[in-house]
Amino acid sequence: RYKPGEWARIFSAIEAELGEFCFLFSYSQFTGSLGPDKLEENLRAYLPVFDGVSAYNFSMDGIQVQRTEVKVVSRVMRDFPGKLFEGGIFSTYTQHFSMTGMFVPLSKGWRESIALWLAADPDSINLTNLFDHYENSLVFPCYEREDLLLRYLELELCKWRGTAFRRQKTPELVLCNYNSVLAGWQPLDFEVLGFPVDADDKEVRVAVELCDASGKVLKR
Repeated sequence: RYKPGEWARIFSAIEAELGEFCFLFSYSQFTGSLGPDKLEENLRAYLPVFDGVSAYNFSMDGIQVQRTEVKVVSRVMRDFPGKLFEGGIFSTYTQHFSMTGMFVPLSKGWRESIALWLAADPDSINLTNLFDHYENSLVFPCYEREDLLLRYLELELCKWRGTAFRRQKTPELVLCNYNSVLAGWQPLDFEVLGFPVDADDKEVRVAVELCDASGKVLKR
């Protein structure tokens, strides 16, 4: 609710009493229905007062909206070289516990969000709600899910930094599928991700079987 000048007075009072702070603001407060022009206007108004901008809690309206927002923020930040730019990979959600949020298409949103933020070249990246099973609506903790998210992030960060990726000696494959599907209404989508391996033979054959409750194979 405060204007930039009001924030400046607040920051001065805080730092006069408690010492120097680093104040970032979340640009998600300026997104939604405002549009890219209003987002840029607000960024340019608040950045002279704040120490930088954070993408914490940025848009969950899909990767195309995210691309538009990041493009605007990246362009504005080039005019503020002394300010901090914190990105935020936010596509870790399954359906939100409040029945809002983004329906993640297997690992696609995660992979595209990582690529989007590494291309933006921020000063830092935060991973929001990565282990928050409650807010991710996970009835039971799914550590395989978190292993995949962190392993794929490791792969992309190694490519980004030009460092060696920790390769396994045997095929490292991960199967992703939805944990809830309405048969006959929603597609039975799945994907198989393969990581680089340190082996001479890199060929694999993947088979998926659909079984009934007794284990009888209905479709292969």
